[in-house]
Amino acid sequence: MKFKFYILAILMLLIVFLVTFLIITTNTKNESEPLSQSNEIIKLPVTPAEDISIPNNSNTQITLFDGYVVAPSDQIKVLFDYIYLDVYAIFGCQNASSTEQVLRLTAKYTQSQQGNHLRDVGEALLNWEPFIYKDVGRILFPQEAVAANTRLVFTSISNDGIRSARFRVNGNERTIFYGWHQNQILFAPSLECLYGTIEATSEDV
Repeated sequence: MKFKFYILAILMLLIVFLVTFLIITTNTKNESEPLSQSNEIIKLPVTPAEDISIPNNSNTQITLFDGYVVAPSDQIKVLFDYIYLDVYAIFGCQNASSTEQVLRLTAKYTQSQQGNHLRDVGEALLNWEPFIYKDVGRILFPQEAVAANTRLVFTSISNDGIRSARFRVNGNERTIFYGWHQNQILFAPSLECLYGTIEATSEDV
């Protein structure tokens, strides 16, 4: 009788262990799950997003990465050499579903005999793409906890250089868009906010 009891107890422990393992595996998978990318060109919005505000002055008191980027990736450290750390803007863009934030960085031109160019910062930016959410996700999604192990895959979605990455964090689908305006790089959680910011930035400079 005791032998049967021991066998039953061992079986129950095995079942509990298997169920716990399955739960942990499922949660880990949902925490960071890139979505398949589409090559379909997204139709550009006709009307820019509303409630865009552009600061007139740069924040010279604190650099962007002193206050917002926690445990920066090696890739963003390379990007540091090609952007002005004290010339940036963070501002809101209100859409129908949530309050989003937009990040604007300013790139340094590389001087050469052939003329000034942005090829170096462009290459550093491409290398940083997988880690954009890890490094600045808490800026773009201020009301969410960032899953630090999320790696992104960006693709071009328009002829004017806009790139995007779709991914899933804790069961929620998210998208990051970024694009250029002159030597400024703009990041936004929605295409509406990105194009609205580019238009507002064009009026601001």
